[in-house]
Amino acid sequence: MNFEELEQQLPSMGKFTFSDRKGIRSYKFKGAVFLTINRGQSRICLRLPAVEQSVFIDFAPGIIWKVPNQWGNYGWTLFSIEKLEWEVVQEGIMTAMNYVIVRKQS
Repeated sequence: MNFEELEQQLPSMGKFTFSDRKGIRSYKFKGAVFLTINRGQSRICLRLPAVEQSVFIDFAPGIIWKVPNQWGNYGWTLFSIEKLEWEVVQEGIMTAMNYVIVRKQS
């Protein structure tokens, strides 16, 4: 999957806002970021619950990994999307979006 394919698919996944900042596009639900796209690094970053973060990392180690600082302990997870099938990326995005939606409704 490449970034053009990813961004073509995102609008069909739900309503959210986004902003561009220094080459990084952030997608939010009610102000909470659940996805960032970094074209320069060829990856996305998702906010996942701890259990799902572990599942994704175990599925594709080296292609999906925990952010290597404290943010990783809060569920932030990096995906090298050019090495993944769309279904895996989509599942990660939906998991991150649902996690943020539940947290914002609490």
